[in-house]
Amino acid sequence: MKFSDLNDEQKAAVKCQDNLLLTACPGSGKTRVITHKVAWEIDNLSSPKQKVIALTFTIRAAEEIERRLEKENVDPSRFWIGNIHAFCLNWILRQYSSFYEKTKKGFTVIDSVKSDEILGDICDRLGFDKKKVLWNLERRIKPDGTFLELKPDMLQILKEYATHLEQNRFVDFDRLLFYSFDLLCKYPKIGTTLSSIIPVILVDEYQDTQELQYQIIFQIFRQGKGKTRVCFVGDPDQAIYGSLGGVAKTKSELEQGLGCEILQDSLPGNYRSTQRVIDFYRNFQNQDLKIVARGEYANEPGYIALNDAIHRDELVDRLKYLIEGYLEKGIKENEICVLVPQWYLVMGIAGQLRQAMPEIPIDATGVGPMSANRDNFFYKLTRILMTEPSPRVYSLRIKWAKELIGELIHYYADPSLQENISPRDFLKTCNNIHSEESDLVDYLNHCFKQFFEGFGLGANPGIETNLSSYISGINKRIKDDGYALSSDVETFRNFFKEARGVVISSCHGVKGEEFEVVIAFGLVFGHLPHWGAFYSKEIDHDDTAKKLLYVICSRAKRYLHLISERGRGKKDEDLETTHQLAEITFDYDDLL
Repeated sequence: MKFSDLNDEQKAAVKCQDNLLLTACPGSGKTRVITHKVAWEIDNLSSPKQKVIALTFTIRAAEEIERRLEKENVDPSRFWIGNIHAFCLNWILRQYSSFYEKTKKGFTVIDSVKSDEILGDICDRLGFDKKKVLWNLERRIKPDGTFLELKPDMLQILKEYATHLEQNRFVDFDRLLFYSFDLLCKYPKIGTTLSSIIPVILVDEYQDTQELQYQIIFQIFRQGKGKTRVCFVGDPDQAIYGSLGGVAKTKSELEQGLGCEILQDSLPGNYRSTQRVIDFYRNFQNQDLKIVARGEYANEPGYIALNDAIHRDELVDRLKYLIEGYLEKGIKENEICVLVPQWYLVMGIAGQLRQAMPEIPIDATGVGPMSANRDNFFYKLTRILMTEPSPRVYSLRIKWAKELIGELIHYYADPSLQENISPRDFLKTCNNIHSEESDLVDYLNHCFKQFFEGFGLGANPGIETNLSSYISGINKRIKDDGYALSSDVETFRNFFKEARGVVISSCHGVKGEEFEVVIAFGLVFGHLPHWGAFYSKEIDHDDTAKKLLYVICSRAKRYLHLISERGRGKKDEDLETTHQLAEITFDYDDLL
């Protein structure tokens, strides 16, 4: 790959041969650095059997890096990119399940929908309020195998849940991590073998990594005895997944886990925003990292405004006015983003804006009828069926096909499928599947039936569990008025098309994204942070609010609208502007 588009700090990070902790500020070219580093490391591999591993927080981030590598003609057989759950499943649990008591007779990975269904049944049987339990239950497992949950009634539910999973040979996401870690601990040769294949592990968004995930990486590193290097890349000020267990480990904590020293460096150059926007969101920083604007908008004044007088009933008209105004100025639709701190605020506003501006496309694809099933076999199959075949996405569809063939081999315990079904055959069969059904669920069931008949595959318990969970999750969201989702096939198909239109999302959904215009609303206490953070003894709500504001504001290149609307409380009462925002002294621009 060409290194002419990298600055000196980026080049140093790419070519670093030490274990590295790299702090990357917003807009610093983090994805560019990771992409170049994967390519650089591949060029320096000493064996054709070795692969570079990059662990990303989201599937979307993994696919973006893969697209960039493909564009540079980097050999896809020399790297593997995905989230740590996929890594554990494909590199540890499936490979070594026969060594492990709880998986040696086979296992089925279940998604969050199936997990919630099982927990809900247990709550009904034991007389608990399942909605309350599902909202508050801490499901994570500690490295010693015990639960993080401490409340006795919740522990009772978790023990019943664990028994049900073991009896049915189900593996949820938390057990996927723990079983993989336990395998590494009980059979050190697994880590030794992995280290001989993996000379470097890149960890993107390390601040969102859970403790058990760190321990898996540490085990592979220590068992490799120097054969594997690690590179942690991220930004502690963007650690907004603390409620899900994300931990931004310090240099000393990483060194303790690795058992060796680690080099620390930073990428302080911002190629995204104006310096004024940067100076504003630095008010929410916790770390002392100076951020310097180096992009094309660096010296522009931009626009930053705070509207704390508008009522929520006027919000749609206000958003419509701003969006149409920026479109008239020549700003592209996909360069405008409406951001909120919580997902539940996205659902209603997307539908309202579609009605208010029917001629303007809206991209709210972060909320779909199967968003909770992204790791499900049938979500991945749907993605192939719904993605229009084209040269631009051919390599990506080949990758998806390989993954699904691997899953079929696992479920049917039939290695011959690897020889009998090539990725091209897989895609050819998928491309020939059609249905005239107009109802979404009927359409999907008809397509899935054709798929299995096309390959001569019969009934299978694991496959049936995945299908039941997938369809159940779709039905649940379609019937939920809060999501305002359509059940027609074409609307569903749009979910898989290349994003276009004004983006509407939560700040969690656009980490790593950037926009000319950011319009953020819901910046009131109880929404940012959520009430749950305020009442939790384990969550620092002041720190949570600052990090959410930091992420929201740092998405903007030039124009930043902050809205703290009235009438968000119960019975239309006013909630206070988020304190961490209200306390900032800043010379805001006049409202447009």
